[in-house]
Amino acid sequence: MRLQKRNVIHLLVTPSTLLRVVLQVQDLEWYKQEDLHPAVVKALHPIIVGLLVNANLGKSASKRKKEVECPKSLNQARYRIVYRFLWQDVHYAMLQRDHRRYKSLSIYPYQLIVFVDKPNHQASLETYFAAQ
Repeated sequence: MRLQKRNVIHLLVTPSTLLRVVLQVQDLEWYKQEDLHPAVVKALHPIIVGLLVNANLGKSASKRKKEVECPKSLNQARYRIVYRFLWQDVHYAMLQRDHRRYKSLSIYPYQLIVFVDKPNHQASLETYFAAQ
């Protein structure tokens, strides 16, 4: 995968459903040098599962939406992830070509925005999303 400062990744959650992840890297050279991509994707797994599994618990839709759209951070020894989910009012689908067949895939109405930065970076969580 060719990485850039901003990458759009579609993670397969079920055989017919994807989650769109917008991955933004503050220092691309450092990210490549440390080979952080597999570790970051692995660290996002429990976050994504937490949203999908807990999304149906007793809270109202507006409370769940407000809760998941709040920026959060995950500090690791080698990197820091700042993330938030954004509700998409327009729902998307995608076609996947498999030899001579096409398969329809739906994309979850939430989009995960992720910033990857060096550990112990002192910027507040809101500064990451100010330019969005």
